[in-house]
Amino acid sequence: HTYTDPGDYTATLIAIRTGNACRDTATVDISVPTLPKSDFTYSKIPCTYRVAFQNNSLRSTQYQWDFGFGTPVTLAAPGTIEFPRPGTYRVSLTADPQSGCPDVLELVVVIDSLPDVSATFTQVPCSPEVQFSSVVSTVDEYIWNFGDGATRRNQPSPLYTYSAPGNYTVRLVGRKGTCAD
Repeated sequence: HTYTDPGDYTATLIAIRTGNACRDTATVDISVPTLPKSDFTYSKIPCTYRVAFQNNSLRSTQYQWDFGFGTPVTLAAPGTIEFPRPGTYRVSLTADPQSGCPDVLELVVVIDSLPDVSATFTQVPCSPEVQFSSVVSTVDEYIWNFGDGATRRNQPSPLYTYSAPGNYTVRLVGRKGTCAD
């Protein structure tokens, strides 16, 4: 029999011998301890490598978190943790780690890469044309602003012709999902 709730129980075994109606009874007291139950949730903070953790464990006063990098943490509520880089991390929470009956919950946390953009340019000699080139590895969309009111989208290396001489501040925004750099 499996007891689903902690507490003190008395189990009784009754043995009956068939044929002569002999019977014997044995009882034993059973104490089912209050066991810890590890539980946590998390929410990723958009456009960062940070994750907020919420400890929802039951019946425990000691905890050990392992975030898949660095040294384990023995806080009940670690709050927000910054992961060092994009990747897949196995995060575990152990309730009552020093007891004989710890409970462990492990969840996989995926940290997505962030957009990272930079650009170079080359002016075509004796011409108002400028060749722009993005140095990008992790974006879904390019947004160029050429500093004179003109913009272009989704061209990693546009050739742009300025209509007037001058100095222009060019901006390249790379988007990945809802994040931008």
